[in-house]
Amino acid sequence: MLQIKIKDRFLLGVISGLFGTIPVDALNSAQYRMGLTDRKYAHMAARFFTPKERTILGPVANETLNTSIGVMIAYALSASGRDFAALKGAGVGALYWFTLYGLTTGLGLLPKSKKPLSSILGFTDHLIAGATIGMIAGKLGDDSLFPDNKIKTVEEKTPLIFH
Repeated sequence: MLQIKIKDRFLLGVISGLFGTIPVDALNSAQYRMGLTDRKYAHMAARFFTPKERTILGPVANETLNTSIGVMIAYALSASGRDFAALKGAGVGALYWFTLYGLTTGLGLLPKSKKPLSSILGFTDHLIAGATIGMIAGKLGDDSLFPDNKIKTVEEKTPLIFH
């Protein structure tokens, strides 16, 4: 069986972020269609650039955020190891939720939601996204990127920061 392993942390994060958020973007769209939330992530992302919610900038900005969370999780796993990758990813997802929901609405950058479930659904979505990205990054990442005991010698490890 062909098994692809990615040796570049940044690329690992981008790929993990893109693929790991597909189910959550679909879940968010379903929540929106059912009227459970008035927040679509692409609409929120578009509002950073224009007052219009429905613009091509929305999906582009949303995918950029998705890849950035993937990169952050890939580096977190590189620093701390692949053990509990889903839990570590969920923690980073929670941080992103706090930033995107808490700070942007608290600072008035985005309007507050009128739906009572929006915040808790958004939090759940970000936990799921982070956990999924963590699992994907842990599986796709080459052993040399992680400080666990699969590689015995220091020389085989890829340094977290190059000098």
